[in-house]
Amino acid sequence: MILVKLFLHICDREQLKRFERRRREPLKAWKLTDEDWRNRAKRDAYAAAIEEMLERTGEGHSPWRIVTAESKHYARVRVMQEVIEATEEGCARAGFPLPEALTQAAR
Repeated sequence: MILVKLFLHICDREQLKRFERRRREPLKAWKLTDEDWRNRAKRDAYAAAIEEMLERTGEGHSPWRIVTAESKHYARVRVMQEVIEATEEGCARAGFPLPEALTQAAR
């Protein structure tokens, strides 16, 4: 079994920028709720909880893969790369060789 754990991280400033932009866009404003703003005010507590989660659950065969998500486009590509890499690692651990053409195509 291959398990890929991804955590997409954005900084406080970028999150606020996205919230503000979403609030101004009529077709997307519905996605932003009062609860989102309340949770944003608790960002420090969430950051501490995230650190603890990463520490407690990041060992073994499925470590957390932290992806910088300031740029949505970069994050999407990076997530695909991380999944491919984890798949290759998992197959190698299991002694399941991948066809050479498949591994070259992913590069």
